Amino acid sequence: MRQKPGVVVVFVFALLLAAPGLARAEWFIDPYLGAAFTMEDDLDFSATAPGVTLDGKFRDLDFEDSLLLGIRGGYWFPSAPNIGIALDVFYFEPEIKSQTTTLTSTAAVTVGDTLVVAAGTGPANLGSLDVEVIGLSADFMLRMKLSESPDFPNGQIQPYAFVGPALFFIDAEDETDTNVGLKTGAGINWMFTKNFGLFVEYRFTHTEVELEDTSGGSVLKAETDLSTHSVLGGISFRF
Repeated sequence: MRQKPGVVVVFVFALLLAAPGLARAEWFIDPYLGAAFTMEDDLDFSATAPGVTLDGKFRDLDFEDSLLLGIRGGYWFPSAPNIGIALDVFYFEPEIKSQTTTLTSTAAVTVGDTLVVAAGTGPANLGSLDVEVIGLSADFMLRMKLSESPDFPNGQIQPYAFVGPALFFIDAEDETDTNVGLKTGAGINWMFTKNFGLFVEYRFTHTEVELEDTSGGSVLKAETDLSTHSVLGGISFRF
C-alpha cells in the first residue's frame, strides 16, 4: 500500500499564500450527484504459496457502472476572478462483476488431481468483487463569465474547466490501497441569483490500484488501473 499525502500539503500551503485576499474572494460550495463509468482494464496478479509461484493476467476486466456523489468547496480569486482553486471529495463504487474473462498464466496449479489454473491463455471465471473509492482532489479552475449584468457581475452563465492531482482511497473486500492520481474535466454553471446556481459537468479520473493479501500463508498481489468517465449535476452556493 502506498500513501502519498503530499498533494494535500501543497494545497494547504497555497491557501496560506493566498490568505490576505480570502476575505474578498467569491466562495462556493457545490454538492453534486451523478454516474461513474469505469473503463475495462487488465488485472495483473501474482500468487505465492508453499511450493507454488504463479504470475498471470486477467484480460479486459469489466467494472460496474456506479453512482457518484461528492461535494466541492473553494473560491475564485478577487484579483483574478476567472481563476479559482477548490478541494473536492467524492465517492463511487466500481464493482468488479462476476464475469468470464481471458486468463494468461505462467504456470499450472493443481490440487490433487484437479487442475485449478492452466498454463497459457484460456477462458476463466472470475467472481464479483466489491470496490469502494473515496477521492480527494485539489483543483485548479478556470472559468468564463458570460451574460454579465449588475445582478450577475461574474456572469449568469459560467463555463469552466479544471485539473488537479487527487488522492484515491480504495477498499476491495477489506484490502486497501492509497494512490495518487489525476482528475480533470469541464462543466457549465447557470446562476439563478448571485448566491444560487445549477451546474452540469463531465470529469475524468485516473489512478492505479495495488492490492496485497497475505492471509493463509500465501501472498496474492493484484494490480490494475481505474480510469473513470463521470457525468454529474449539482447545486452551486456562492457567498
